[in-house]
Amino acid sequence: MQHQCLLCHYFIGPGLPGEKYLGTEGLFDIQNGWKAYFLAGGTAALKTAFLQKLIENFEEKGPLEIFYDSWNAQIMVGVRFPDQHICVLDGLYFGYTNLCPGFGERIISMDDCLRTEALQEHAAQIILFQARELAARERANRFIKASNALMEDSIQFVTECVDTPKMQTVTNRMAKRLFSKTDQRGSESIRLLDAITSDGMVHFYDETAAQVQHIYVIEDRHNVAPLYLNCLRDAAIQSGQHVISCVSPVSAGSRVEHLLFPDISTAFLTSSQFHTAKGCRHLHMSRFLNKEQMAAKRAWMTFNRRTTRALLKQAVLLFGEAEENRKIMQSFYDKAVNQKALKKVEDQVIEGISV
Repeated sequence: MQHQCLLCHYFIGPGLPGEKYLGTEGLFDIQNGWKAYFLAGGTAALKTAFLQKLIENFEEKGPLEIFYDSWNAQIMVGVRFPDQHICVLDGLYFGYTNLCPGFGERIISMDDCLRTEALQEHAAQIILFQARELAARERANRFIKASNALMEDSIQFVTECVDTPKMQTVTNRMAKRLFSKTDQRGSESIRLLDAITSDGMVHFYDETAAQVQHIYVIEDRHNVAPLYLNCLRDAAIQSGQHVISCVSPVSAGSRVEHLLFPDISTAFLTSSQFHTAKGCRHLHMSRFLNKEQMAAKRAWMTFNRRTTRALLKQAVLLFGEAEENRKIMQSFYDKAVNQKALKKVEDQVIEGISV
């Protein structure tokens, strides 16, 4: 029986160079009757309130996917309605090519919901606090990229210590147990289940656990899980499964940390030094490591882990600084919202989704 999540929560990445989970790929398909609304202009708070209104209108009418800003879990950046074949996305985060304007993709101007004359008198302050916000976010991203560089050094060494044939055998056994072979090739969607935010490491494990029947927790202290999950993902796709690959929030999409299989109501969640997951079944990645090789560089590995945590802690502080500046800037915009115009746009999109 196919299992479909009723309410799924994901993040959208922080804009690191090369990350593959940004953009609209896999979110909608115009050829299969999908339609996308892109929100242009406006503020994060204005678009969040707009998306929340849509959710309130449709959360009882079918499954939803909600997307959040990966540096601030309070900011919504998109909603996907699978049953209605409609997406409403923040164009700033997802980008858009507008290949089929008017019927496939539509642009909704959120600037029309603002009274520009009310903003003009605060223009200098808005520009100042926006610059401070962007500068803090840029510095935070540098710390994240530095932490990822350290992780990659450790992973390169750990990979040499992995008993690959043993891992492949164990993965094949798991795949045979879980997946029924079909003639069709499966598919993959890229999502982000956790993120480094202004509130620290935030994840949607509890929300995910509520939507699936079977949870496997991968206990992993040395970043071995991506190798195991890559093998399992490949086996699932070959068996015709739809796979939701949830990538690391610091790796620009290059490392898979969690796998979701909606068709069989199963999730594999990694539990590590950065995020703890709970489940009924635990898989320990240390079984695949050569302990003698690992012991030779134990001090170096410990140093890398501690330094990585320190770098990510600094990124969190900078995201908090960015959030403080965003709130000050947002206070000027809150007073300039044209509620009548906003209601008109809301009604327009709600009507489009309901058709």
